[in-house]
Amino acid sequence: MYGFFLQETLSWDNKLFLTLAGRIDGATNFDVDERSNFYPKVSGSYVLSNEPFWNSESFLNSARLRASYGEAGNLTAISPYERYGSYTSNDYLGSSTLQQNTRLGNEGLKPERTKEFEIGTDLSFFNNRASLLFTYYRQNIEDLIVSRVLAPSLGGSTRTENVGTMRNNGIELYAKITPIKTDDLTWDLNFNYSSNRNKVLSTVGGDITIESVTGAPPIVREGEALGVFYGTYYATDDNGELILTGESTDGSPVGVPQQERGDLTTNTPQRDADGQPTGDVLRKVIGDPNPDYILGIGTDLTYKNFNFSMLWEAVQGFDVFDADKRTRQGVGVGQLAAQELTGELPRGYIAGIYPIEEFRIEDGSFVKLREVSLGYEFPSLFNSSLENVRLSLIGRNLVSFDKFFSYDPETNAGGQSNLLRSVNFGNVPIPMTISLSLSANF
Repeated sequence: MYGFFLQETLSWDNKLFLTLAGRIDGATNFDVDERSNFYPKVSGSYVLSNEPFWNSESFLNSARLRASYGEAGNLTAISPYERYGSYTSNDYLGSSTLQQNTRLGNEGLKPERTKEFEIGTDLSFFNNRASLLFTYYRQNIEDLIVSRVLAPSLGGSTRTENVGTMRNNGIELYAKITPIKTDDLTWDLNFNYSSNRNKVLSTVGGDITIESVTGAPPIVREGEALGVFYGTYYATDDNGELILTGESTDGSPVGVPQQERGDLTTNTPQRDADGQPTGDVLRKVIGDPNPDYILGIGTDLTYKNFNFSMLWEAVQGFDVFDADKRTRQGVGVGQLAAQELTGELPRGYIAGIYPIEEFRIEDGSFVKLREVSLGYEFPSLFNSSLENVRLSLIGRNLVSFDKFFSYDPETNAGGQSNLLRSVNFGNVPIPMTISLSLSANF
């Protein structure tokens, strides 16, 4: 990877600020004709509170307006040799030969390009005892890179492609308040809120199934958020009630949920004369891994040499594809397996519900106590040979308030991926930790 940039910052009368910049970035992950690209940037701000007409004695101490536009490329979206097809050596009829791997090459890949516009304001109040930072942004992403699942007739199972365009609209809000500030006692409160609305604007070649793990069904689809779960779902009646199977051959009730079926061309459900689903298995968007908002609330309290801090975090309005719900429930000592064996659930319940991917969609919303810290700083010890001696007790991830079926909704079996998110499959929950810390200067 390599990059060159030139930047110039200008200011006038300590009120107007302008930054102009240009970058040329590249990475040999991409073909020589695609790797080097130019990315411009411009940003400016206006310090309104430095104008002569500003009343410095008002409750609003300072105010800054800012705006910026910039472009950037995702140079790490693919691995070093991902644009090439690869082969494996194999023996065939007694001779050594090369066999093409299932991932096909695509040497014409382009880096993703993000174009972002942002506006915001920075405000401080009440002798700087309170501050507020607000930002609105819009991102347009071109040449979105995805590992696309292919039809077997194309000679491979996946190929990395530039597949379309996407947009992000979001807001970020940060506030800090100091309700108490004396010589011995200081109390700070801080809040941060962020919300992002994601939408795929266009795709090349229709819907794009993303290579995933554990049967999770993420997809890139025009008009939907990136990586929504698109799969089979429950058959329901006009009142939203599950349509269960009818009676068995011996006349005993069965009552097993079913997949929705119907006409694939119109994607509409169909019913037979008995009101049961008929036709082909249908699919729809069954979940969205993108949260509605993220909220953090923190507090810091200092009294003489004691200090206390606490941080809460809430992530609300996102779905998890909980593959563990299937693998753990219907086998061994799973709860559903036990209920079917004891007759609490009808025979065939597990076999009926397992093909319904909506069964594995869980609400991932949570509120967590991220960290609590209590500390004391000794002025000096051992005739001042040790200074700033600090003793701290710190707990992290202590409590989680959620309704998640499995262990921890903050999970992803797909690793660090923007496309495959919120998939739970055999993941170790985030551990609760408690630590005792001692530090000093000498």
